[in-house]
Amino acid sequence: VVSTQTTWRSKVLNEEQTAENENEKNRILNNHPESEHSYIFNQGRLFGSLMPLRAFGDLVYKIDRAHLEKLAQVMDLGPVLQYSQTPPYLIAKPDVTHYSLTNNDRFVILGSDGLWEFLTPQLAVELVGMYIDHSIKSMCENTPSTITKLFSKNAASFLLAAALSQVTSAKSSLDLSSIRDLLSIPEETRRHHRDDITILILVFPPFQQ
Repeated sequence: VVSTQTTWRSKVLNEEQTAENENEKNRILNNHPESEHSYIFNQGRLFGSLMPLRAFGDLVYKIDRAHLEKLAQVMDLGPVLQYSQTPPYLIAKPDVTHYSLTNNDRFVILGSDGLWEFLTPQLAVELVGMYIDHSIKSMCENTPSTITKLFSKNAASFLLAAALSQVTSAKSSLDLSSIRDLLSIPEETRRHHRDDITILILVFPPFQQ
């Protein structure tokens, strides 16, 4: 994030490593035979199921065919068992970005993909900037004080409340009914409405170059 006086400007430091990223899709296709290309990506997902293309866990997309068949004896592997021929299709190797901080850089937002389903990077930056500048009062005017206190403990909590309120601008208000509805969805159907949201915000102290 770059701050110039009262203006907040976002700077995206990485690309999302998902099936919507053509570079990532091509990386995977280039590592597997052409005979598999027609089904590796289906319905916009890896094997029609997984959106992230770099991740910890999700072992079934990484293990060899022999171990996969043994695992299938005790659990339902869905399309993975049918299509997996030359694993791994999913890797945990990160995509590393190097960036030199300047005196105008104020903070970094680390957010899981669930956050960006609700907020653009620029809006997220403006909201955190409002929090840092102690100017969030207008967004909380119609929100009960108990909820305001809960979600204004730190910048990440406030950003979570804004995401769950599905705000469309920094002038919007927190929406208690939207927050309540999205948080009360039963676990077994939650993924149909929202992904998990994890937020970490690193705030930099002023420094001299």
